[in-house]
Amino acid sequence: MNISSLSIDFGNTNAFVYVKCQDGTLSALAIPAISVSDVLLSENTTDRVITTIPSEVYLGDGRAFIRKQAFREVDKSHSNAAYSKYAINFKKNLLNVYAADFEERESRQRELLRYGEAYLSTLCMYIKNEIGM
Repeated sequence: MNISSLSIDFGNTNAFVYVKCQDGTLSALAIPAISVSDVLLSENTTDRVITTIPSEVYLGDGRAFIRKQAFREVDKSHSNAAYSKYAINFKKNLLNVYAADFEERESRQRELLRYGEAYLSTLCMYIKNEIGM
């Protein structure tokens, strides 16, 4: 895939990855391992299915899991402790944390940023694999 630029839209609930190829064509990048087809968005297009990457993260032992893999890891564990390593919509929650008092904000912000870092690192790994880097 000859890509000249890549952009990522980090929405509160989903992320979208777009590529611009060297021939000038633009398209959303589908990453089958973590993307989900969004039927509502796809109804507005005639030539392609829109895919989204939900903001789900599970911090496993030694690696992070995102999207359906995150929930699968939580479900596999069958323990309440697993939910303490799982976050959904962490980007929206990070915005909301600023309404809390200072002490609560500091610890909650660090926790949410940890999920954000894991999400971004894992997403970048999948993008590299998809575009053959």
